[in-house]
Amino acid sequence: MLKLQFRADLFNILNHPNFGKPDGGICTTVQPTSAQFGAGCYNVATNPGTSLQYPVPALNANFGKVGQTIASLNGSQIGTGTARQTQFALKLMF
Repeated sequence: MLKLQFRADLFNILNHPNFGKPDGGICTTVQPTSAQFGAGCYNVATNPGTSLQYPVPALNANFGKVGQTIASLNGSQIGTGTARQTQFALKLMF
């Protein structure tokens, strides 16, 4: 007895993007407390020609922005946040 089975899988049929989480880091660098400066969100720079150091703000410009879909975050190829996809299968059972 022969049987033929046809199957169709549709992923993200309405083509809605599934975005990842927003960037949660306020700072790109966090400095610990030192004798010269307190703890904070900055880098320490030195004036050229002198040994004077000064803090330079190190704020994250992407804070709170969503830049990726779920698929690009976890590397998946099918289903989770990817573009509309269709796959067909044909199975012959004997």
